[in-house]
Amino acid sequence: MLHKVFGLSVYQTTVGSHSAIREGLLAEIRKVMEKPECQFEHDNSRVYSDYRLGNDPITHRYRDLLLPALRPCVEEFGNMLGIKEIVFGQVWFQHYERFSFHNTHNHWPSLFSVVYYLQFDPAQHHATTFVHPCALQHKIYSVHNINWPREFKPEVKEGDIVFFPGFLDHYVPMCRSDKPRTIISFNFDATG
Repeated sequence: MLHKVFGLSVYQTTVGSHSAIREGLLAEIRKVMEKPECQFEHDNSRVYSDYRLGNDPITHRYRDLLLPALRPCVEEFGNMLGIKEIVFGQVWFQHYERFSFHNTHNHWPSLFSVVYYLQFDPAQHHATTFVHPCALQHKIYSVHNINWPREFKPEVKEGDIVFFPGFLDHYVPMCRSDKPRTIISFNFDATG
């Protein structure tokens, strides 16, 4: 019998109201993107993000549209894990254009993180890629020609939302399309 030991869960579902909120969210995000603090060079690529704005009032408009729409998905995830209370942390968007990418990182010390694919074309864009948390294990197995996956890339479509442990390393491969890719991400903690 093969036991999965220390397996991690990545939960994926679709936001039911995506088509109703998409254009409003994108319009509000475009307004925020005009702020100079949202336009920065990141590892030789231009990425737009309001991560550094924190709780600036200009970001409240899209967050006020977003959070009620995502709440059913967050509560469903919480119910599966027996979470009694969800405490939302920072919320931000990332807008990628041609040649944009995001290097490997994690969201520790948050317990959970979320990526909501607001503007995404599976034929043109890459999903967030998750890296196996035990790099040493992968290296040892590779030396012995044991096929052990190093990465996991979920098959997502626009409107999907993915929940994952905050400590799990992940990255976004380079966008090679002229079509923009926009996600909204947030962290949350919980009590069981």
